[in-house]
Amino acid sequence: MAKKEKNGQEAKPRKPRNPGPAWLKAAKALAKLDARRAEIIADLSEEDQAKAERLAKDIAAG
Repeated sequence: MAKKEKNGQEAKPRKPRNPGPAWLKAAKALAKLDARRAEIIADLSEEDQAKAERLAKDIAAG
């Protein structure tokens, strides 16, 4: 059921402000992931960083 405005007419569906191309959204998401990854890695010692990166590659490879 569609929402109705105060005047009784059906409200128009809202569009995103500026959806942008899919590649731009993907780039922004990847940048956020890279930043989060850097935060996680920074909390580990160099030895643990190497272990974590190797294990992550193994997990990603399946």
